[in-house]
Amino acid sequence: DFIMAYMKVEDGPGSDEILVNNTDKNWPIIRVSNDPKQTLKKGGGSANYFLCGYKAILFHDEKVKALVKKPVGLKIFIASNVPPAGGLSSSSAFTVCTAITTAHANGILNKLSKEWMSNAVWKAETAAGTMCGAMDQTISIMGQQGKSLQIHFNPTITTKDSPIPDSVVLVIANSVTKCAKVETLGTRFNKRFVET
Repeated sequence: DFIMAYMKVEDGPGSDEILVNNTDKNWPIIRVSNDPKQTLKKGGGSANYFLCGYKAILFHDEKVKALVKKPVGLKIFIASNVPPAGGLSSSSAFTVCTAITTAHANGILNKLSKEWMSNAVWKAETAAGTMCGAMDQTISIMGQQGKSLQIHFNPTITTKDSPIPDSVVLVIANSVTKCAKVETLGTRFNKRFVET
């Protein structure tokens, strides 16, 4: 699970920034402007994944951007049991959760389709430097408990769900071997796209 609780700051101090804290004290506190035009931070890290999700909603699509007159300031608290850099899509979980939180806090979540959201978050996450596919973002947004999801991306995102029988057990395991994408972009993570 990756959960974000938020409080809007619409006026006064904090109305022009976003403050992100985490139950995991190993994660740095993130403090960024709420200006959707801001650039990603040098050195990468969790702030950039946050900004990718934020910008997916409020920067990349002119029609969606026009739905929000002034982005709200936010104070966000994260609770997650998804291990970072463990190969279990922690960056996508972070980016997707940020996008959903941003859309909800700014009153436009119900105006965005799940297909649009999946595509927007995937495209935005590539700005962090990863040549990621859209599978992790799409299953995070469109998946349902107790069902498998067949996903097609060409020409557009379409899905078909199937119930998982009670007799089937899926095991998703953390290898406890960390491999941070950002630090290994040129030697590992992005290399697999070049090789295929």
